[in-house]
Amino acid sequence: LQITLSALAVCLGSIGSARTCRTLSSLAMYIIIVDFGFSSCWAACVKTIREYKEETRWSKEIGSLAMAARLGNAISFAFFAWLLHVSSGVDASWRLVYLASGAIQLIPLAMLTYFGRKGRDDIAIQVESNKAEEQNTTRSSPMVW
Repeated sequence: LQITLSALAVCLGSIGSARTCRTLSSLAMYIIIVDFGFSSCWAACVKTIREYKEETRWSKEIGSLAMAARLGNAISFAFFAWLLHVSSGVDASWRLVYLASGAIQLIPLAMLTYFGRKGRDDIAIQVESNKAEEQNTTRSSPMVW
């Protein structure tokens, strides 16, 4: 997911840059990569829900995810429409939308990096604790000398 978010930030920023996105074919290539990235994030989120939530909660969690995505779309459309309106006097103001969108991708990337690392550390501590408990149980068994 971190790789996907990084790729999204780079592609959206590249679309916003006049240096890296000069032709219609390069714009199309970047948009295809961005759409592929967004699609792969959905699969990762659903897989995570299925792995870490009880089966009885799957539909509620996926529904909450879908609702959050729609709400995010509505807020994004309103924000970017406002941004276009404010920057309407600037040449190629549409590029500013992509630059802002690329910069915004850094927020979930930073959160995922911070909380993902913290979660991995918590899981590693739990695994070590389980191993130690298992070894203590094995040692105290009358069958093991």
